[in-house]
Amino acid sequence: MLNETQKVNESIWYNSAADQWTKALPMGNGHLGAMAYGGAEGRFDLSENTCWSGAPPENCLDENAKEYMARARALLTQNKIDEAETLIRKCSGIKGNYGTQVPMGRLFAGISEVPVKTDRQLNLNTGVCMDRLYYEAYEVTRESFISNPHKIMAVRLSADGETLPRSRVWAEGWSQPAHTKWQGDDLVVKGRALENIHSDGLHGVQYYIRLRINTDGRVSWSRQGMMIDDATSLTLYMTAVTDMYCENLEAHCIQILDNAENSTWDELYAIHTDEHSKWMDKCTLTLPGNDKSHLPTDQRIKEYGNDRSDQALVSLFFQYGRYLLMNTSRPDSLLPAALQGIWNDDRACRMEWTDDLHLDINTQMNYYPAEVTGLSDCTLPLFAWLKNKLCPNGKRIASDLYDSEGWVAHTVSNAYGWAAPGWDYSWGFHVSGGAWAAAHIWQHFLYTRDIHFLREYFDVLYGAGKFLRSILTEDPETGEWVANPSYSPENAYKI
Repeated sequence: MLNETQKVNESIWYNSAADQWTKALPMGNGHLGAMAYGGAEGRFDLSENTCWSGAPPENCLDENAKEYMARARALLTQNKIDEAETLIRKCSGIKGNYGTQVPMGRLFAGISEVPVKTDRQLNLNTGVCMDRLYYEAYEVTRESFISNPHKIMAVRLSADGETLPRSRVWAEGWSQPAHTKWQGDDLVVKGRALENIHSDGLHGVQYYIRLRINTDGRVSWSRQGMMIDDATSLTLYMTAVTDMYCENLEAHCIQILDNAENSTWDELYAIHTDEHSKWMDKCTLTLPGNDKSHLPTDQRIKEYGNDRSDQALVSLFFQYGRYLLMNTSRPDSLLPAALQGIWNDDRACRMEWTDDLHLDINTQMNYYPAEVTGLSDCTLPLFAWLKNKLCPNGKRIASDLYDSEGWVAHTVSNAYGWAAPGWDYSWGFHVSGGAWAAAHIWQHFLYTRDIHFLREYFDVLYGAGKFLRSILTEDPETGEWVANPSYSPENAYKI
């Protein structure tokens, strides 16, 4: 079992492999994500923050939407709610190829022999996942991490200086079309982010996964994948990218892997853990009470329901929340956090609400912990997306739907900066979603006092304010200025 020095309270650990996605351990670097299952199979479910189906919005409003909205707003001032709602329903967005974030693929770095027992842990401070497979005569250790400095996922299998049992390595697409092939010394997976629930099944980014294997063992090919025999060491380096922001996917991944191989495992490990821990060390929380970190995390949670003395568990989950944000949204992330962060279970993206950016509070909630827990710079991808994607589309919607200045976004948005109302009137007309997200710009300034940052993003704030000012209407009964239209996606209007 894990020794006492490894059962520190900065770790989440279990004495069995995960049998489902929600029990796997998350790793990430702000670009690439993986859920580590542990056990003999060595399964990792992969995701990447630009792996989206769909396409940039084009015609997402009825051609008469501006006229309908103007008439509806006039009716609202007359308290003719039913008539106004009938018109506003015609102003809903046209879903088209809205899309969703989808899983990227799976990686297997497994052992053919079934262990007597197993345990696994995720160290939140270092971002390293480690699991051990216990056999009668030896132990196999699997270490894995996803490095932000080197943009790779690294996995190493070792057996206490002994020869590893027969090992299996394989990579594949998941629920999207994909093809795996051997290319030189690397395993390559090419696929498309396609689904037909939130888009037409034909539009989505191309993705590319490249896996490099370093071993002193004998490599052969079987129906199960690459089999490695008689190895004393097995190291995998993997990287992935999509064509959302990259043109030459193959050259990009080869360069990253070549660069990683210029360093030893120990060097890559040290650089990763140093960079990761600097983020985590920006904030700590210590609470008085017992510390039951010697127990598996699932057992600690059960005991906490009966005995709330294990306040170290509260501290652990406080840090876990910071860990999830930091590994979803780094300063160099290409997109902000989606509904599930960077990780994707292939379920939320198949449901009615999609794995996107919900602006009616979920996106904001993702970033609420940032400023107050030392992760201020993790908000930068949100601001870049607001400025470069959401605002340009939001200006068009403000003009084409409300005949207003500034910019607007509603209940939901996506990687492409969707700003129109949702396609269902019952939840889609939250007119302050964009402004609510933009409020994080001011919050960031209050914490950093970075005037250069404020100058860069002031137009985003100003444009959101201009729109909100433009939809204010004087209430004829009270003389007060009220938002028109005003809508909550969580409540129906009661006459």
